[in-house]
Amino acid sequence: MSTVMKALPAPGHSVFKSGGNRLGWLMAGGLLLVGVLWYAAPEDSGVVEPSSSRATAAGAASTAAGENSPANVAFAPRATAKAGVNLFESRSWYIAPPPPPPPPPPVAVAPSAPPLPYTFLGSYVKSGDKPVYFLVRGDRVYDVRPGDVVENTYAVGTVSRGQLQLTYLPLKQDQWLSVGSPQ
Repeated sequence: MSTVMKALPAPGHSVFKSGGNRLGWLMAGGLLLVGVLWYAAPEDSGVVEPSSSRATAAGAASTAAGENSPANVAFAPRATAKAGVNLFESRSWYIAPPPPPPPPPPVAVAPSAPPLPYTFLGSYVKSGDKPVYFLVRGDRVYDVRPGDVVENTYAVGTVSRGQLQLTYLPLKQDQWLSVGSPQ
């Protein structure tokens, strides 16, 4: 009889004492599994969809009773919000910067005369007469005096401080050509 008594646990001693931790972990895991399944389960809208034979009868009744009849509202198909939710969809916190401001309007630039096409070759002064200036453009040599017009584009002006004044006639702009030392 003493051998039987030794095989039975003592009063207050739990049979599952050595496996008590395992049981707690199993219960916690089970609760966690139930929570995940409850969260991931599709939402039930509470609307029972009619079968095809009942749908035709309900459709005929709804057209006879009107669109807002209780029969039509009860069997109306509803789309659930969570039906197409992707739980593993990637998301980003990136926010695109605003577009750059538009460029300022272009500033209107007043037209200006082209650069002088002539170079100074030399000058000649005959006693009692106006001086003659020799200008070169490409392979042509022009002999000009103050008051002359060259190629209907430039008017020859006076010389001051070693600079010959040429006026660009289309825009009435003065340009200066160096003719050497002041005379």
